[in-house]
This record gives sequence, C-alpha cells and structure tokens, in this order.
Amino acid sequence: MEKKLLLEHRDSVSKTPLFTCFVSYASPQGRNHYENEKTYTLQELISFRDTIILETAEKNSEAYRRKFERGKVTDSLRYDVLTRDGFRCKLCGREANDGVKLEVDHIVPISKGGKTTMSNLQTLCKECNRGKRDKYNECNVNNVGVLNS
Repeated sequence: MEKKLLLEHRDSVSKTPLFTCFVSYASPQGRNHYENEKTYTLQELISFRDTIILETAEKNSEAYRRKFERGKVTDSLRYDVLTRDGFRCKLCGREANDGVKLEVDHIVPISKGGKTTMSNLQTLCKECNRGKRDKYNECNVNNVGVLNS
C-alpha cells in the first residue's frame, strides 16, 4: 500500500531543494522578541550571495571610500574650519570681503588617503583650491599661509 501511494505521488513531489532560514531576536531585558522565517530556493541563495559579493567589493573600493570620506564634511565642520582659519585663505591670505569664495580643502587629499579631520582641513579660496587640486607637499607647505596675520 505504501509503495503504491509513493509511486502515485512521486511525480507531484518538488525536486527543487528549498532552504528555510529562521531568525530570532530577544532584547537583553526580554521585553521584545522577534522571529522571522523565510524559505529560499537554491537559485535565490546563489543570487543573494552574488549580490553580497558585488556590494562588498563596491564598499571596499577606493571610489566608495572617497565618496564616504567627502560626505563627512558637514556644514558645522566647515564652519569650524573657516572660523579657526579666520575666514581667510591659508595660501594667499585673501578673505571673503576681497570678493573671493572660500572653500574647505583637505590638506592631504582624499585621493592620497587623507581623512576628514580638523587637522587635515584648511580654508582656501576657490582659485587656490583649483590650483592645488589633489597635490600634496609632504613638507606640509600646503597648509602654511603665504601671508601670516
């Protein structure tokens, strides 16, 4: 009898492997508890793995690091740098009152591994910043103003 039932239903059984993932979380105090269960086919898991590999490679890329680092220059940090530098270009000494636009520049450029920290930021006028571009003088000449006031 069992053999007969098995043979009859053999073709209706799915031959695609399924994987069920179960995730459970309980807060440290035990007040909150969450559970989730989802079933995936083998092809879905392979696709998911490939997506993770691509996203990880992208986040480890130099372009992603640079974009992330540039995003750290907040308006507040920009104001702090401008205030520290007396609202004056560190290279030529000109001020906004002289009709120049002041910008915050990375002394060690992000492209050369520079970080977004107060000690690596300086105020430059637009013209000096365009001239400097991603150059960096290891003797630290980039952040010493021509005019000291």
